[in-house]
Amino acid sequence: MNLKRERYQQGSLTIERRTNGLDVWVYRWRKAGIRRKKILGTVKELTKTQAQKKAITCTEDSVVVSELTNLNVSELVEHYKERELREDSGRAAKPRKAYLYIFANYILPRGVASR
Repeated sequence: MNLKRERYQQGSLTIERRTNGLDVWVYRWRKAGIRRKKILGTVKELTKTQAQKKAITCTEDSVVVSELTNLNVSELVEHYKERELREDSGRAAKPRKAYLYIFANYILPRGVASR
C-alpha cells in the first residue's frame, strides 16, 4: 500500500532582482524531486499575466519530455528525425545526411534502419 500523497502544487512565479540589468520573472517548480528554474523574461517585457501564461507552457514542455523517457532507441531516433532533421529545420544538408547515416549504420538495429 502506497501512503505517499499526490502533490498538486504548480510551481511559483517570482521577480528576481539583477545586479546588472532589469529584474526578471522566474518560474520555479519541482519535477521528480529535482528543483527546476526558468527565466521567462524581464519585468518590462512581460506583465504578470503574460509571465503566468508562459510558465504554463514550461510545465507542458516538461510533460512532453517525461513522455519521451518511456521510448526505446528506435522510437527516440524517429522522434529526433521528425523534429530535428526535417528539411525546414534550418540544419544544413551535410550534417543531416551524416546523422541519418550514423543512425542507420551504428545506432539502429539492422531490421529497423531499413524502414
